Amino acid sequence: MPPPQVTINTVLFDLDGTLLDTAPEFAVVLNQLLSDAGLAPLPEARIRERVSDGARALVQLGFGEDEPVAAFDARHRALLHAYQQGLGAHTQPFDGIAELLNHLPHHNLAWGIVTNKPAALCEPLLLAMEMTPDTLVCADQVEAPKPHPAGLLRACRTLGCTTAQALYVGDHRRDIEAAHNAGMGAAAATWGYIHSDDPPEHWGADYLLHSPAELIRLLTIP
Repeated sequence: MPPPQVTINTVLFDLDGTLLDTAPEFAVVLNQLLSDAGLAPLPEARIRERVSDGARALVQLGFGEDEPVAAFDARHRALLHAYQQGLGAHTQPFDGIAELLNHLPHHNLAWGIVTNKPAALCEPLLLAMEMTPDTLVCADQVEAPKPHPAGLLRACRTLGCTTAQALYVGDHRRDIEAAHNAGMGAAAATWGYIHSDDPPEHWGADYLLHSPAELIRLLTIP
């Protein structure tokens, strides 16, 4: 894997599927909603593939695409409410993430999170996980969610870096598009919630990372 073409001093991350494994939590919540509706549960593997698509995609996965708007919106609210009530109960950082985040500040690398998760869910979750990024940008704090670059550009302004000095790491095609739209390097986190029909090799990422340890090596951190 080649070294970055410019000096990277900032690493920005997606949250769900990149830093945190939130899929078990969403599986519990979605399957409880299905049970309440008299429907069979879904395998966690199917839910895991869709977590990075957001809560609406999970409701669609569980209940189909033909739900009336009012019923769909009610299920969406119920899923978010149930998720918020148990926030962090079944979530853990992916293997190697704690070591990676511990290394970054010791090597003068700032780090932040840019997520399509709303702040009301993101902030308490990070508190529960004892994660303290140098900046956090949530979808409801900017004009448009990823793949729009607004969140990444805001993070760079806050941290005082140029986009050429930043690398964005995410587990969805949308993350790679957002990074390139912002003019920064993009790394695909292949340990995340990858769609079986959309492999990361097809996303146009600058780097394919198969573990957090590979990011440490990419940044030449000893």
